[in-house]
Amino acid sequence: MAYRTQSNRVDTLAGEAVEPFGTDVLIDRVVPAVEDSHKVNTIATLVQSAEAVDTRAFSEQTTEKAGDAAEEMGEEIHNVVDEVVADECAQVLEEAGPEWWEQSDILTEEMVSEAVREAAAWLQDHPDAAERAGVTVPSDTPEAGTAVTHDPSYTSDKATESNGY
Repeated sequence: MAYRTQSNRVDTLAGEAVEPFGTDVLIDRVVPAVEDSHKVNTIATLVQSAEAVDTRAFSEQTTEKAGDAAEEMGEEIHNVVDEVVADECAQVLEEAGPEWWEQSDILTEEMVSEAVREAAAWLQDHPDAAERAGVTVPSDTPEAGTAVTHDPSYTSDKATESNGY
C-alpha cells in the first residue's frame, strides 16, 4: 500500500490496530496511543524516507538497499504498534473499576466489563507483543481492576532489546 505521508501511514496503522475491538473504551485509548507514539512515528518516517529514494538520483544498489530497509522497517512497525496496544490493554485491565462508570456520564459497568474482556482476549491472542511490552498475560478473563501487572517503566516509546528502536 502506498502512503502519501508518514501521518497517513500512522493513521492507517492506528485504524488497523483497533479493528479487533468493539468497545469505545479501548478504541478511544488505542488510537491516540498509536498516533502519539514516538517509536511508531519515527519508524513510519524512516519507512517513508526509504521508500522515497529516487531511482534517478541514486545507484541501483542504493535504491535496492533502501527498498529492503523500507520493507524490514515496515514489518517492524507492526510489532511496535502491537506493543502499544498491549500496553493500553494492560492499563485498561489494571485501571478499570467501579470509579470508571460511577464517575462517568457515558461509561456503564457493562461497557467497562466488555473492554476488560476484550483487552484480556487481545493479550491472550498476542503473547509475544505482551512480553515485549512487559505485560503479564492474564490466564483467564479477569475482573476489572485486578487483572494483570505490567512493567511500569515500559512506555510504548521506550527502546526495547527486541527491536532496537
